[in-house]
Amino acid sequence: MNKVITIDLMGGDYSIEEAYPGAVLFAKINPDYKVIGFALKGWNIPADKPTNLEIRFSDTFIKNDDGILTIIREKKSTLRNALDITNEGEAEAIVAATASGPYVGGAYSIFKTFNENIKPVFAAIIVGSDSKERLLLDAGAILDVDANDLITHSLLAKAVWRVLHPDITNSKVGLINIGSEYKKGDVLRQGAFKLFTERKQELGFIGNVETNDLLTSDADIFVTDAWTGNIILKTLEGAIIQIGKAIINTKKGSFLSKVGLLLARKELRKNLNPPMQKNASGGVLILGLNHIAIKAHGFSKRDDYFSAMNVAKKAIEGNVIENTRKEIITNGNS
Repeated sequence: MNKVITIDLMGGDYSIEEAYPGAVLFAKINPDYKVIGFALKGWNIPADKPTNLEIRFSDTFIKNDDGILTIIREKKSTLRNALDITNEGEAEAIVAATASGPYVGGAYSIFKTFNENIKPVFAAIIVGSDSKERLLLDAGAILDVDANDLITHSLLAKAVWRVLHPDITNSKVGLINIGSEYKKGDVLRQGAFKLFTERKQELGFIGNVETNDLLTSDADIFVTDAWTGNIILKTLEGAIIQIGKAIINTKKGSFLSKVGLLLARKELRKNLNPPMQKNASGGVLILGLNHIAIKAHGFSKRDDYFSAMNVAKKAIEGNVIENTRKEIITNGNS
């Protein structure tokens, strides 16, 4: 039987114009998967649609500026329909670039979490110039957290890390803070540092990590609150976009600058391409839920949707739900 991923084709800044080509690309490269895309009624299905891509229609869709409760009211929206078929077991994962509020709120209320002690969390993959993958969470799911939540989030992340990197037996966890000293930070950070230190060996805790060390740190997992994590992620994305624009502008510069860029091209590609490609595209896992949910970036284009669907594929094949649930039952507060 084919594995099934569903996608809300109407979410994000570019909507179906970019989501559909991304779904097509994934379906063509992965014939053993079935993709179910939800579009708005009236949209014309292209004649060359892959046979393993099914299009279903909905009455409405969730707009970028819609509030968190919209998903409850709009029961015939593309996002709600995609959430429902995933919850009912017809699909194993959902991908959407829809606004975070309605998406997380809907996934939380429909999918539920493993237990009442868990709050959903965004786990984003970030990459440094060393091409090493690192997990950043929470990247923007739930603002109201305490020190115990950060412990739980680290346990979820460690389970996901084993799926992504089965060769690494004990991932290292760092707490994002404004300084490396244990007294640094606010009440949340100080309380979390104490709890992490008490479980240092079990969690692989290496201490506080400042944001200027994120892309070079020995840590595999960075833990923080959603407010801080989201700002970090968007700052990284913005910086990477500006670096790309600077390179393009250099091509338009003087003869000497063009020659210099040409000579440095090989090294630039080697050192900038991996982080630029991975940090500025794809999607984040929403951890803690009973089903796989991937949040694609709001500005996603074709390749970004394709990347986000590959994250869903990796989560399905790595049995990420069972692995994270097992981690919480074994080491968390079940």
